[in-house]
Amino acid sequence: KEKIALWSDRANLAVEKGYEGQGIGRRLMARAEEWATERGHDRISLHVFAENERAQELYRKIGYGEDVRGYVKMLEPEDKS
Repeated sequence: KEKIALWSDRANLAVEKGYEGQGIGRRLMARAEEWATERGHDRISLHVFAENERAQELYRKIGYGEDVRGYVKMLEPEDKS
């Protein structure tokens, strides 16, 4: 049987400061996984800022593994004076 890749383009999930540690992120991710499964998706990939160690710890705890590393370089605008 031919396998077709299905994915959603983008969604942002965040927990407001002051509400961390209450299981909200875990529940949001569980619902995202349910949503994807209901639509026939076989994976979720996500991006997290390198300094967001709290989110990275959550993702590891709920079964996510590191896949791709990204690098960013901020550029200075060209001076046109």
